[in-house]
Amino acid sequence: MKKQTSSQIHQITGIFTPETKSAIPENPGVYIYKDSNDTILYIGKAKNLRKRVASYFIKTPVYLKTHLLVQEIKNIDIIVVDNENEALFLEATLIKKHLPKFNINFKDGKFYPYIKVSLKDDFPRIFITRNKYEDDGLYFGPYASAGNVRATLEILQKMFQLRTCKILPKKECLEYHMGRCSAPCINKISPEEYKENLEGALNFLKGDKATLIEDLKTKMKAAAKEMLFEKAQIYKEQLDSLYALDEKQHVYITSDQDIDIIGIEEKNGTFGIVVSLLRQGKLTGKEGFIVKQDPSKPLFSTQEILEEFIINKYSANDSLPHSILINEKFDSTIQGLSDWLKEDDITITIRCATKENSQEYPLLTLAEKNALVHLEQILSEPDLLQTLTNLQKELKLKNFPSIIEGFDIAKLDGTLASGVMVQFQGGEPNKSSYKMFNIKAENQQDDYIAMEEAVYRRYKRLLDEKKTLPQLIVIDGGKGQLSSALKALDKLEIKDIDIISIAKQEEEIFKPRQKIGTLLPKNSPVLHLIQRVRDESHRFSQYQLHRRMDKKMRS
Repeated sequence: MKKQTSSQIHQITGIFTPETKSAIPENPGVYIYKDSNDTILYIGKAKNLRKRVASYFIKTPVYLKTHLLVQEIKNIDIIVVDNENEALFLEATLIKKHLPKFNINFKDGKFYPYIKVSLKDDFPRIFITRNKYEDDGLYFGPYASAGNVRATLEILQKMFQLRTCKILPKKECLEYHMGRCSAPCINKISPEEYKENLEGALNFLKGDKATLIEDLKTKMKAAAKEMLFEKAQIYKEQLDSLYALDEKQHVYITSDQDIDIIGIEEKNGTFGIVVSLLRQGKLTGKEGFIVKQDPSKPLFSTQEILEEFIINKYSANDSLPHSILINEKFDSTIQGLSDWLKEDDITITIRCATKENSQEYPLLTLAEKNALVHLEQILSEPDLLQTLTNLQKELKLKNFPSIIEGFDIAKLDGTLASGVMVQFQGGEPNKSSYKMFNIKAENQQDDYIAMEEAVYRRYKRLLDEKKTLPQLIVIDGGKGQLSSALKALDKLEIKDIDIISIAKQEEEIFKPRQKIGTLLPKNSPVLHLIQRVRDESHRFSQYQLHRRMDKKMRS
């Protein structure tokens, strides 16, 4: 929960002059520039409001955008807050609310995951997240591949056995029995030992593997010397995991500095920006951003977008690189950007990658290629309304599928089966409506029986409660699972809902009383939407099944 800001509002009316400078506090806060009609032109944050606001007026603007902005400013509102974090949060809130014409909206693609360590917990937990908040957690990343993050987290859990559960259970869970958690919940590890493991994990994530390797070697030798061979073997396995991971990571440059490499591309007025993160010579991740220009507002060049991006990103970042690498065609902006960042006491070397540098230039080219890929992904995203229209047309559905519900069955160890239902509204997941069904049938390991039960229970309840039925049902499976779901609908005398199934092997789509499945093109947005529903139901069913397994082991 965000702390409420103890803000104070100051207003300066009229054209800014050096004499009005003293009216502006030197506190952190937000400044709001308005025109003669009191329309908000621009919202910004600052560590020192007086210093930042004055910089717009007492020297010639470096950027065209700033020059145009200053000409229109007639009134200034100043909001003083307690600290920089509050200024950052307030700025983001106000920009989202007012959408000023001189602010550029850098939309985070959120394609790239982070690893988060919850430092506020007595026994900090470690987990994957795609959201980075201003909280007490410690974030690492973002990483280029979710698969790589999962592999890294698996190694971390194997090596350091930190907890991943949201709430400490009263009994050890499956992770403990798999050797992936030290079970602080039942005092299998002391707070001191857990802290030592945490420090090792943090060093690992910070990239300081050399120190970690030497530490593990020392511990392994000491354990062997004391004839604690089981403990020595654990250290050896941790070392083997480290070496294996290191072999997969390629060293791109011979430098121990942290470098952000920024690639930017433009198509049809939309900009794609990718920041490649080089840490100790290795490419560890990337961040993607999109800027869609509004034709009704001032249009900015690629150079102006890049300048604003650097100022926004690095004046509000706790974890700063040693340097930023950009294309040499933007070299005229370097000094102005450096001066601007210095207003917030941020000293980062901004430099250009040149073709003469055989190590750095290919990395810039790679970042620009990634920016283009990121941009094309965004531009090629189908319009959901059109996709739903095409879904109805291509599969000859009776209804427009504004509400789609997907079903999947998951089984484990011959004793447990779970059925789930996920719901999509307007082509997007509606997670508040997801449902789980613990299969009650005697032969619950029979897929067909379990599917019939889940579908029957879902729509029996909706009918009893007189609630809205979906327009389309998507079943994970082939003709057998589809027939089972149809039996449930027939029992309930439901005739007006469209129902299909999708078989994973060939991605065939089956409809009732259809002997041969339909194969849609692999690049079809309609197929992609059906796959999303199917994949989400499968993900949710696996999640719920493992929750049941954990609960069973604790009971």
